[in-house]
Amino acid sequence: MAYADACEPRWNTVRLFALDPARQFRCPPPAKYDLNPTSPFMKLTQEVYAIGRQQDSTERAIAYFWDDNAFVTNVAGHVMYASKKMTPPGHWMAIATTLARQRELSQLQAAQVYALTAIAMFDAFVACWDEKYTHVRIRPETVIN
Repeated sequence: MAYADACEPRWNTVRLFALDPARQFRCPPPAKYDLNPTSPFMKLTQEVYAIGRQQDSTERAIAYFWDDNAFVTNVAGHVMYASKKMTPPGHWMAIATTLARQRELSQLQAAQVYALTAIAMFDAFVACWDEKYTHVRIRPETVIN
């Protein structure tokens, strides 16, 4: 886990395609940081820890498939190295490609699928970053590490 500086704190000011505004579908606030073992935050942290330690090979494969962190810092003792994987937009476009091929879509239909997927991703990322900077919280995995 690389503890890099946060990026795109003003991303919620970008003009959207479908959402109006970025906070149109606001999430409930996350649990407040509290290391008391009975606090909601620590219960969630303990749940994340337990799930991470108890995954079977199928669950690990599913988690890896959906982990779209394009640049992962790996730590092994004192050695750190990077792994590069697909980006979230690349992943969703690959899924759109798979569906277009499976359904044998025409070029026009495939173009519509790609355009709608891109629009949905764009608005979703803006909304996600808006939420991230509205409720700035430490992540359970950071506490675990």
